[in-house]
Amino acid sequence: MFHLFTVASDESKMSLLKQTADWNGIAIRVLSITHWTGFIDKILAMKDAVDLLPDDDIACFIDAYDVLIMSPATEILKKFDNYRRNILMSSELNCYPSENQSRYDQIEYSVFEHEEAKNIWGTRRSQAITTNYKYMNSGGYMGYVSDLKRMFQWKTVDEMRQMCELGGDQNFFTQYYLEFATDQVLNIGLDYQQEIFQSLYKVDLRDFAFFSGRLYNHILRTYPCFVHFNGYRDYGRCLVHNKTGEHTDAMTVFVEKMSSSVEFGNSRMDWRLPDFYYRGVKQECIPQKK
Repeated sequence: MFHLFTVASDESKMSLLKQTADWNGIAIRVLSITHWTGFIDKILAMKDAVDLLPDDDIACFIDAYDVLIMSPATEILKKFDNYRRNILMSSELNCYPSENQSRYDQIEYSVFEHEEAKNIWGTRRSQAITTNYKYMNSGGYMGYVSDLKRMFQWKTVDEMRQMCELGGDQNFFTQYYLEFATDQVLNIGLDYQQEIFQSLYKVDLRDFAFFSGRLYNHILRTYPCFVHFNGYRDYGRCLVHNKTGEHTDAMTVFVEKMSSSVEFGNSRMDWRLPDFYYRGVKQECIPQKK
């Protein structure tokens, strides 16, 4: 059985997430936090939730305020199965906390490529595709409940709190991934190809188009199931129209594209992120077009 969770202290900020969940027939279980004490609250809420689930079930977490859902649960589960991982985490272009960069460089990562696997649209990939999404992002992850339980038992609550003070829940999940990335028993991996979790932080929107209401990453040739905007109040939520210069809320633009692109290929991404969004970003971090 599939369970989708999010953690929120203010459900009024979840309207777009709930709307796209309804469109795709997915029920979201909201783990409410009445008094926010820090990012450890997200970890402990999920820990308590999965402790009540059967070990063989699959649980998925997404952030509450800055995520849209693009597909039904059947597609999410099919892609998760294709990855052949016990736990799969979202990935992004940016390394945070940055001091983990050298440890990431020691990990040889593999792309989404299995002899027997086809993508959700029924075509086999003819070749491996290079990806720069190789850093863990805590805004989305999923896995078998037994493996998630093991992950949440890795550290004591006090140790978790200390890790969160040094880099939020992102630091906890990053340290777990880096510690066990090569452990074949725990079998944890990243969604390098953005098949399930698409992170938009520092990504050029020219990498995307909307086809039949679905966001398409034409660099990686994938249709992600979740789109993560990196922060409800973050400056990255504002997009600029390429021709008119109009500034519009990013999530609203995406939802409008989802509802308007009813014919295949009729809705391209004619918006961009503000120029200052890329300030300080190394050029090699941006996926190169072919």
